[in-house]
Amino acid sequence: MPEYALYPGCLVSHRYPHLELAVRKITETLNVRLDTMEGTSCCPEPQGVQSTDKRTWMTLAARNLAIAEEMGKDILTLCNGCFETLKSVNIRLKRHPELKEDVNQTLATIDKEFKGTIRVKNIIHLFDDIGISTMHLKIENPMTHIRTAVHYGCHMLRPSDILEVVAADRPTMLDHLVELTGARPVEYEGKVHCCGYPVRNFDPELSLRIARDKLFNIQRSAANCITLLCPCCFSTFDTRQALVNRTFGMSFNIPSFHYAELLALSLGYTPEELALNRHRVKLPVV
Repeated sequence: MPEYALYPGCLVSHRYPHLELAVRKITETLNVRLDTMEGTSCCPEPQGVQSTDKRTWMTLAARNLAIAEEMGKDILTLCNGCFETLKSVNIRLKRHPELKEDVNQTLATIDKEFKGTIRVKNIIHLFDDIGISTMHLKIENPMTHIRTAVHYGCHMLRPSDILEVVAADRPTMLDHLVELTGARPVEYEGKVHCCGYPVRNFDPELSLRIARDKLFNIQRSAANCITLLCPCCFSTFDTRQALVNRTFGMSFNIPSFHYAELLALSLGYTPEELALNRHRVKLPVV
C-alpha cells in the first residue's frame, strides 16, 4: 500500500475542504494511505513570501519538509503553490549544501533538521505509483458526457527544471488522466496561461481581466467545464466567476472540477458524497 504524508495547505483546509474530501475518497478506493502532517505552517506561499524574504521562505518550507522526514513519508500536496514551494526548496537544499547548512542552523533552534530524505508530489503524481492499469479497473461511472478544458496552473509547470516537468509549454499529463475518467479534454487558446490569481492583491482589475480572457477562450472551445489541480485556480474560476461577470458585463457559467472530484465521480461516488453543492458555479454536467 502506498503511503504519503498529506499536506493539504491553507486554502484547502480553510476554504475548500470538499477538495480534500474528494482526495480522501479516491485514495480510499485506490488503497492509498494518507497520514496528515501535524504542526505544519503555510508552505509558505511561493510568490509574495519568496519575493519579500527568500531565506525565511526556504526556512519555513524546510521546517515543513522536516516534519514529513520525521514521519518517513513522501509529501502529497493538493495545491500547485504548495507543490512548487515544497518541491523547489527540497531540490535546492539538496543541490546546495551551503544553503542546507544555513537553513539547518535556524531549524536547530527548534530541534528540527532538514535531511533531504523525502520527495514532494502533486496529487497527479500519485498515479505514477498506483499504476494506470489499476485505476482503469476501478472506473465504474465513465464521464463520457463531459468535454473539459484542462487548466494546469502556473505553479504546476514552472520552474520546469526544478519541478521536473517535460514540455511545460505543451503539457499532456493531466489531459491523459482526464481521459482515464472517460471525459474528453478539448484544446483551447491560452491553455497554459495564468488564471489571474497571483496578481489579485496588488492589481485586482488585471487579475479579473486575465480570468475573463481565459474564460472567454474556454467558452469558445465548447468545453462544458474546467478541470484543474489548484485551489487558487479553483477560487478564480468558481468563487470569482460571478465577479468577472459583474465587472465586465459577461455571462460565463462554466463549472470547475478539481481533478480529484472528476476522478471520484468516475470511481462511482455521488455528487452528494463529494459535497459538490459547495461549488458556487453549479455542476449541471454531473
